[in-house]
Amino acid sequence: MAKLTDIFDAFGGATRLAEAIGISPIHAQTMKTRRSIPSGYWLAIVKAAERQKIRGVTFEKLARLHASKKIAP
Repeated sequence: MAKLTDIFDAFGGATRLAEAIGISPIHAQTMKTRRSIPSGYWLAIVKAAERQKIRGVTFEKLARLHASKKIAP
């Protein structure tokens, strides 16, 4: 997963991610549009990925994607 949007795609889109972590689809879509997932959701996302057997969604990956956004020009 090279981009933050890849996380959403791995779940099948923003709505499916929202369902998996218990937030509104609009909120998930806003995160996707902003290309930013607040760290408070990381645990729920990693756990949901484990339950759904989605590979590559880890704390390290989320942190790297978050950090790369902060330093990108």
